[in-house]
Order: sequence, then C-alpha cells, then structure tokens
Amino acid sequence: MNELFYRPSKMLMDSESYPLARLSRASFRRAAVLVAVAALLLSLLLLQRTQVVKVSYEVDLLRAKRAEMAGQNQRLQRQVEALQSLGQAEAVARQSLGMVSADPSRVIYLAKPDADPSKALWSRVKRAFDR
Repeated sequence: MNELFYRPSKMLMDSESYPLARLSRASFRRAAVLVAVAALLLSLLLLQRTQVVKVSYEVDLLRAKRAEMAGQNQRLQRQVEALQSLGQAEAVARQSLGMVSADPSRVIYLAKPDADPSKALWSRVKRAFDR
C-alpha cells in the first residue's frame, strides 16, 4: 500500500540542492504570498503603463484634429470676410439680382429739411412734380 503514495526522493529533500525544501509550510506560504503580491503589483504597474500609453496616443490624435480644425476655421473665416466685402455684394447684386448702376439724370437729391417739416415736405413734392 505504501507504493500508491508519492514519496519524495532523498535527492528532492536535500536542502543544499533545493533551498525551498528546507522551508517550513508557514515560511513557504509567506514566500508564496510575497511572490503573489509582487506579481500583482507588477501587473498593476504594467496595466497603468498601458493606460498611460493609450491616453497619450489619444491626446496626440486629438491635438492633430484640433490643428486641422483650426486651419479649417481660418479658411472659413477668410471666406466669410471675402463674401462680406462690398465688391462681392455688388457683384452678386449685378449678376444674380440684375441690378444696374443708377442713371445720374434720374437721381433726385433732397435738400436738408427746414425747421418746419411740413414746409420741407411740400417743397420736395413740388420739386418732384416740376421735373
């Protein structure tokens, strides 16, 4: 019956060849816990480092996108300024709306109003019909 159970050989129990063989169970457990804690700390450190690299990569992507958007914003600002210029407004009025320059002979200039608004109004109406 003794043959069924595992018996460590004398060579395995030799404490000079295998220093772990001379540890007691309590010491072995403490060493195992210490190794497990060290492995846990190293894995947490590795996880933290990978997160830092990932976030750094995302920051670089966002900075590149921000620079691209800033360039696009500048181009659009220049386009808005060009479209708001008087020359552009006149060109659109002439081409799209069919507007033409005023004939100087048909332009009516109004005089500066007098102190009496009714008198100024009648004089303007009279001048308009005299032509």
